[in-house]
Amino acid sequence: MTSVLKVDNIQNSSGTSALSIDSSGRVTRNVLPSFRIGLDANQAITTSGSDITILWDDDDTTKNFIQGGMSLSSGIVTVPVAGVYQIHANVRFDNVGSGHVTVNVKINNSTAGNEEIAAIDGDPPTSYQSIHLSDVYKLDANDNIRVTILSQSDTDWRVNSNSSFSGAMIG
Repeated sequence: MTSVLKVDNIQNSSGTSALSIDSSGRVTRNVLPSFRIGLDANQAITTSGSDITILWDDDDTTKNFIQGGMSLSSGIVTVPVAGVYQIHANVRFDNVGSGHVTVNVKINNSTAGNEEIAAIDGDPPTSYQSIHLSDVYKLDANDNIRVTILSQSDTDWRVNSNSSFSGAMIG
């Protein structure tokens, strides 16, 4: 036995629209947990040899946003519901005088197994150097995601405000 359900919108019991299907069959969701954030200004770093959480703070422009229950505190994003998420970080750093730089995306600040992705740039140029990280994670509700950066030996450098951190629930 087969049946066809013909519907344009799906709502919860209070009337909030959750899903729509247009006449071409495209499915849209009104509030998809997602974010794109940046930095209001360069973040100065004055330590070496230890992970520093990038303090993402720019979420209020037309290009940056936080929606669908995502939250931001001290540069750390918390996801509202369990699901599969695409996460991306683009980190530009300047004025590194020597040594390597490591950028990490960490889930719940863990460095174990598949809860972290990392990229290392050995002896980067002093300006205009970027590292890009991207991966897909299966996250639980209230898991948090952060981007950390470490310079092996420099104590006077910065994360450039042209950096960004983004993610979206994809399943």
